[in-house]
Amino acid sequence: MDARLRHLFAVMLLILPQGTALLSQARVGLDAWYNHEISKTTGQSYHYLWTDTAMSGFSRWGEIFRSQGAVTEQEEKAPTSSTFNKLDIYIIVDPDTTSENPSPHYITSRDARIIERWVRKGGVLVLMGNDALNCEFTHLNRLSGRFGILFNHVN
Repeated sequence: MDARLRHLFAVMLLILPQGTALLSQARVGLDAWYNHEISKTTGQSYHYLWTDTAMSGFSRWGEIFRSQGAVTEQEEKAPTSSTFNKLDIYIIVDPDTTSENPSPHYITSRDARIIERWVRKGGVLVLMGNDALNCEFTHLNRLSGRFGILFNHVN
């Protein structure tokens, strides 16, 4: 297992026991709109999904959340205010570039406003980016910048 993933899981394992009450019945949405890669061999969505059991997936992370009482779901459409009425945690990982998806869904100013409003009301937003060749930072920074965080365009 990659050292970064081991670190992420170690942090989650340390945090979750203390946060069991917080996660009980929490709804955790994993973005599959901004990151929507389709396998050229299978034609199926893959990469950073709850159902992906390969190293490119989050099946183990989903198991950890569910073992603590949370409900996990894939968010396959652009977020709306109603999306966040049902979520406690929203995870966006590695928004697509045109090299990964010929028609990527970029984070719009409207999306950023909706997500920011939800966070300011207490929602938990997790943003994760890959290297500059595999993550679209310009529009991701449109959202993260609202919280004083900017991702660098580096490899």
